[in-house]
Amino acid sequence: MDLTQQKLTSEEWDALERPVSKGEQRILEMIRDGYNNIDILFNDTQSLINFVKISENKDMHHQYFYEKYFKKEMDTLKKKYLTDILKVDKKKKNTNSLKKRELIRIANVDKKIDSMRKQIVEFVLLDLLKQFLKSNKKSPDDKKTYYQFYTMGQILKYDIRNVNPQVVALITNVLDHFTPKIKKNQLIKYAYELIEKNKDIHKYRDIKLYEHQKRLLTDWKTPGPKLYLYQAPTGTGKTLTPLGLVSPHNPDTDRSKKNINEKIMELSFIEEEDPAKIELVKSKIDKLQKELKNLPKKRRIVFVCAAKHVGLQLAKSCIALDIKIAVAFGCSDPAGIRLHYFAAKDFVKNRRTGGIFRVDNSVGDNVQIIISDIQSYVPAMRYMLAFNEPEELTWYWDEPTITLDYEDHKYHEILKQNWQENLIPNIILSSATLPKQEDIAPCIQSFIGKFNATNIDSILSHDCAKTIPLLDMNGFAVLPHLVYGEFSVLKESIKHIKNYQTLLRHFDLKEVTRFIIYVNKHVELKDRYKIDNYFESITDINVISIKQYYLKLLIAVKNDYTKVYDYFQSKKKAVYDSTIKLTTSDAYTLTDGPTIYMADDVKKIAKFCLKLAAIPAAVLSIIMDGITSNDLLRQEIDLIDRELMVMDNLDEPSGKKGKNTDRSQKSKKASRNTPSEMETKKKDLQRKMDGLRGNLIKIELDKEFVPNTMDHLKKFYKDEWLGRSFTPDIPESAVEKIMLLEVDAIWKVLLLMGIGVFTNHTSRDYVAIMKDLAQNQQLYLIIASTDYIYGTNYQFCHGYIGKDLKSLTQNKLIQAIGRTGRQHTNMDYSIRLRDDEFINTLFMPSTNKIEVANMNRLFA
Repeated sequence: MDLTQQKLTSEEWDALERPVSKGEQRILEMIRDGYNNIDILFNDTQSLINFVKISENKDMHHQYFYEKYFKKEMDTLKKKYLTDILKVDKKKKNTNSLKKRELIRIANVDKKIDSMRKQIVEFVLLDLLKQFLKSNKKSPDDKKTYYQFYTMGQILKYDIRNVNPQVVALITNVLDHFTPKIKKNQLIKYAYELIEKNKDIHKYRDIKLYEHQKRLLTDWKTPGPKLYLYQAPTGTGKTLTPLGLVSPHNPDTDRSKKNINEKIMELSFIEEEDPAKIELVKSKIDKLQKELKNLPKKRRIVFVCAAKHVGLQLAKSCIALDIKIAVAFGCSDPAGIRLHYFAAKDFVKNRRTGGIFRVDNSVGDNVQIIISDIQSYVPAMRYMLAFNEPEELTWYWDEPTITLDYEDHKYHEILKQNWQENLIPNIILSSATLPKQEDIAPCIQSFIGKFNATNIDSILSHDCAKTIPLLDMNGFAVLPHLVYGEFSVLKESIKHIKNYQTLLRHFDLKEVTRFIIYVNKHVELKDRYKIDNYFESITDINVISIKQYYLKLLIAVKNDYTKVYDYFQSKKKAVYDSTIKLTTSDAYTLTDGPTIYMADDVKKIAKFCLKLAAIPAAVLSIIMDGITSNDLLRQEIDLIDRELMVMDNLDEPSGKKGKNTDRSQKSKKASRNTPSEMETKKKDLQRKMDGLRGNLIKIELDKEFVPNTMDHLKKFYKDEWLGRSFTPDIPESAVEKIMLLEVDAIWKVLLLMGIGVFTNHTSRDYVAIMKDLAQNQQLYLIIASTDYIYGTNYQFCHGYIGKDLKSLTQNKLIQAIGRTGRQHTNMDYSIRLRDDEFINTLFMPSTNKIEVANMNRLFA
């Protein structure tokens, strides 16, 4: 694995300045403010009062809106369905009339209200109520009935401001009345649709911190040196948590601290010069030191990551929040550290524009977060220690087990040096896969001994509200009861899974609920394991509790396990008949978003995809001829471009100075030309280059060979999947850029099919374009080597684990499958294992704990 990082390019600096979306900005602000309020949340769902933008006399408006918009519909529902439960409201109308200007405002938005019913929560609730009452009367046990009931209950729990109290009262009364009639087994039976795929719950939900973020932001306030093992599933905000740990920039506090320190220094000189004043001076110094101690403590972060992409994403988030950052990539000493302009304290302004012209990067007083790669940690640490006290700093180490799955790696010595030379007494090790405390006792003891620390803790999260199911090589769902026929093996697996409950997010909820319903119906269970007894209330039923109940049932059916196993084997049905023909008949199975295929031999998979597509030789020949012709034109264009660079007195590319004698002669010859001759020659060259560019052949592929386009789906009789199956969207500008790069022709053809490749390319430009396309979700498929397991934070809906990755450790395999299912919760996801040996790697205890051994060896 190559983790060598280079300094940020100008393009990367520019990319940091691009504004984030409004929704992302709100989330970033929430995390930042979470340190002082872990219960912070927001919900943008509109109530009618909020939609009309009423800020005063809300009670009066609630009554007015009730009578104008809700009462008639509510009374109709009461008369038709609820006569035995609720009486029709016969109260007199509100006699308190609204002011004329308020009535005018309401009249102005009156026409918009009908078109906004699905965005205004009172109308949403009443529509759900109407559907529920209708479904319940016709079929009380129907899936739709349960969907509407469950959704109403969830929406009422959300923190939506200023919901009409009369509407809330009616919905609450209906829910209270029908709750005893709701069957828990039916609720679990329909859990996949009711809970996991419920678009209404997803649409109207609260946005709040994850529980692991809340705990870290709370526990980190404990004084004294700290070492926390921070473990949570991928895609749950771990790398953004530092935004909440850093304290706001406070120049007043910095000035006060500086003034007090200067006074202490002055008094120290007096003490040395005049021994008679020792007691008086000491008293003043003690007083000043108390003042210094009582000043608010800064909280500054040294964020270390192996993947540059991760660091840049955090940097962009920091800039969006005006958090002052520095960057340390590829640094051998603090001189290589660069400040973002927001963090600059000493700088020279451009006289013409007034903007910053030159920054003194050695002055880092303002820096709140420094983002560093692994090899730059020690310089970054020393840089921050020059401006902050050690206890004010936190070393936040993202993915500390990178390279530790190798017996030996060139980075091991760097990791060892970082740990040994570290002077920061507060450390957070953050990853989806970390060893348990008891497994790395030598590592922990070395930290305790160095900093005299007593605060060592683990923060574990097993969030599995979003399911990313596993499929075996034949397309069957992977779950313990579908894999292990012997109860003793099953028991060993369950014990392991209980210790690593992050695996629960990969348990197919549909299969889990089928097992639960069957066992409750056909197996004699102890009373405490029956659904009605295990779940005290329907409010206890959620995705996590259902999967934990499933684990308990697996052990509870010990005496009948053979019968249970045989039944599910007889009913076993593949989710998809085939999943490996990625570019042809199986492409339709890749829905909702891009797919990542992880393999060791990337080129082999790329060739397989191209061969599978069966592009006719004649078509391929035309494309290859076009690519070859363009390559020749590109070489001519490059020569002219270099000649123009020489004429403009531009420097030679680094590493090539003095090597091109022909160009040196041209430079001398050009220098003898008069300005007018030079300009004429430049124009001639520019015209020639434009002409060559005009001769470039537009390379494109028939749509029938581009996965999941209409022509492609029709070819394989899957056109009903159009719109659901994911289609690539490669901009013509990206195609043009790729065609001009010095990369193998196979990569260029694959791009036309919407397929990108992440491997150790010699072309940085190719990798940059692929990353940009991946970020914008424009690629259909990305084929990636294991070097990118820790370095891809893009949104993938499906993932393949190639057969040639059998040597992956359990931790690294969990990291690999963690590339899929990030961010969005309401999509279809899958992990497709190309070898069934991976199942045991995940579901059984690992005997190969090389990461643990290396941590204890390097960090002891």
